[in-house]
Amino acid sequence: MPATSFTGSSWQISRLTRIAHAHACLGEDEISLYERLYRIMEQEVPQPDLVVLVQSRLERALFQIRQKEHRREPDLSYYQDLHKGYTEYFFRYRKCPLLIINAEDFDAVQHPGDLDELAYEIARVPRAGTTYFRPLPRSVEERR
Repeated sequence: MPATSFTGSSWQISRLTRIAHAHACLGEDEISLYERLYRIMEQEVPQPDLVVLVQSRLERALFQIRQKEHRREPDLSYYQDLHKGYTEYFFRYRKCPLLIINAEDFDAVQHPGDLDELAYEIARVPRAGTTYFRPLPRSVEERR
């Protein structure tokens, strides 16, 4: 894979996040309008070389959110809808190569070597289609 261009990458990440969020939170008519506007704006922004989706079970994501947000309990229905929206959106995503990382056993904070493994996998991603990456499992105690 050629060197990745990060021109517009922040906008791309933000844009993909908003689209997935829209699929989780809007009704069908609103999504249709949103996607029409998106197609108009899409012509102005270059496609990324690769989209990386970090995916985990909702329970694990909520556990991590609770770790960071000590002050309040996350809104379960909001995160359920958001998780479903991301899953549905990226199931159909075909605009550029997609790397889906199973985050159940990925923890770059506790295990910095996970980033090296991820970098290796990113370098191997084909120029089209979806690639799945699941790090080697750790013991049950280390997964939390």
